[in-house]
Amino acid sequence: MPLIRIDELSDGSFLGLWNIVSDELNEEDVNYGISPLPRSKARRMEQAAVTRLVREMTCDGGIIVSHDKNGKPEIPGWNISISHTRGFAAVIISKDYNVGIDIEYISDRVNRIVEKFMRDDEVAEDTVSRLLVWSAKEALYKYFSEDALEYSEMRVMTFTPESSGEGQLAIANLKRQAQITVDYKITDDFVVTYIRGQE
Repeated sequence: MPLIRIDELSDGSFLGLWNIVSDELNEEDVNYGISPLPRSKARRMEQAAVTRLVREMTCDGGIIVSHDKNGKPEIPGWNISISHTRGFAAVIISKDYNVGIDIEYISDRVNRIVEKFMRDDEVAEDTVSRLLVWSAKEALYKYFSEDALEYSEMRVMTFTPESSGEGQLAIANLKRQAQITVDYKITDDFVVTYIRGQE
């Protein structure tokens, strides 16, 4: 079963994680509600996986994920944020709060692009910490989508990843001088970061 987990969070939001397995997705999953269809099979599989995951999370077998003029995902009656990485999809939804999510597979590729996303006043000394910084900034970018934040306009406060695989870190939107708490999960395959309801 490609469904990894659906968690109901403390504020009534839902977090869903899905393993994208192409042989588990049929033609209806790939085509239903997706217009226009992406050319890439990988993108079609990602969108189909998200559709299946959202339907599981909302208990609505007919729900369709659409996008606004800026490409932000939408579903009726919910705030939603979506992310994909190699072989995995992550979704967070909330009826009451704004949300943002990001998922990144664990790889040392992040070490080659540190200068792209980290500020001089940020500290992350290992691969997982750097992935969390990058992922937290991607989640914050989606959470404050109207701000069109640059990486340099976001600052992650110094943190030590929890050994349990779950924890929190603090990040600032420097445009607004607002500090936000980011929740995270670390697995053997990926890190996922998510934000909800703090504006």
